[in-house]
Amino acid sequence: MTSPGQRERVHLTKGLSMRLGTALTLIALGAILEFAVAVRDTHGFDVNPAGAILMVVGIVGLLAELAPVSIRRRTDVIGRTPVAPTAYEARY
Repeated sequence: MTSPGQRERVHLTKGLSMRLGTALTLIALGAILEFAVAVRDTHGFDVNPAGAILMVVGIVGLLAELAPVSIRRRTDVIGRTPVAPTAYEARY
């Protein structure tokens, strides 16, 4: 049986991997359109700038997902319960 905290972590991890996957997919599709596709005579739509736009959107999405994760890891605070002073410390 999982605790509520474990379920929350699993849910957050799943959502994070889905968003990272989407960002990486956009970057890959944009790179394919930008560098691997050579289309001539398209009227009104150019594939190469669309690929650049997809790459930029993917990079922004990747940075937006990784920034909070790195900040959250650095700011974890572990609370400690105060300990009653020993008899020696109480005297002095």
